[in-house]
Amino acid sequence: MQYSFIYQALLEYYLYGDTELDVSSLEKHLQPSNSTAPNFVKIGLEEEFKKLTNVRIMKENMRTGNLPANMKKARVIQIIPYDFNRVILSMKRGQEYTDYINASFIDV
Repeated sequence: MQYSFIYQALLEYYLYGDTELDVSSLEKHLQPSNSTAPNFVKIGLEEEFKKLTNVRIMKENMRTGNLPANMKKARVIQIIPYDFNRVILSMKRGQEYTDYINASFIDV
C-alpha cells in the first residue's frame, strides 16, 4: 500500500508539478485570473478538474465503503472514502457494519 501511494504521488507530481495550495492563498490564486478575463477562472478550474480524471482511483483502498451494506449509506455512490482516511464511528453492540459513515478526514 505504501509503494502504491508513493507511485501515485510521484505520478501526480510528474504530470502536474507542485499543485499544493493553502486555503488562505486560494483567493489570491484565483484573483489574477479573474481580473484579466472573467471566463479565464472558469476555464482554469475546468482544466484543473480535467487533470483529476487522469489520476487512477484506487478502488482497492476503498473496501469498506464498497461493501454492499455500506453502499446504501452513500448519497452519491461514486464518492467513496478511502479506508485510510475515512471517519470511523463507534460500533453498536451486536450489529455489523455500524462503524461506517461516508465521510473522510481532511487536513485544512
